[in-house]
Amino acid sequence: QAYLYLADTYRQIGNEAEAVKHLQNGLKHNPDNGDFPYQIGLAEIRKKNYPKAVENFKQAIRINDQNPQYFYVLSLTLEPSSPQQSAIAMMQAYQLGQNPQHLYALCEISLRNKLSTAQQCLNELKQLAPNEVIQRLRSQYP
Repeated sequence: QAYLYLADTYRQIGNEAEAVKHLQNGLKHNPDNGDFPYQIGLAEIRKKNYPKAVENFKQAIRINDQNPQYFYVLSLTLEPSSPQQSAIAMMQAYQLGQNPQHLYALCEISLRNKLSTAQQCLNELKQLAPNEVIQRLRSQYP
């Protein structure tokens, strides 16, 4: 945990390179902790290095495939380049955590990218969300 705290401190003062160095060191000493590659992935997003971010999020998932947050952020990172893979990752986030926000995000991704699973997603969301939410989503992405 000390590596994560140190990295966060460096990140907060604007020293991203030093933060990543501590995260990489932490991963070397704690190879079974998915938070290290996850945090490195977030640093890569801040540098707009999306392919490296995706690699790190996938590494975090290989270490701990039960963390919905890893799948959620992977999904958001993948959407511009691979909407279908993004939807798959978001579905995994939802299935793991049962967070309705993940289901909403999945429907939004599916509608925005005109994926064939959009209607099925909306049908599932209807069971959890008010009709106004469904209508708003439909009107945003006709």
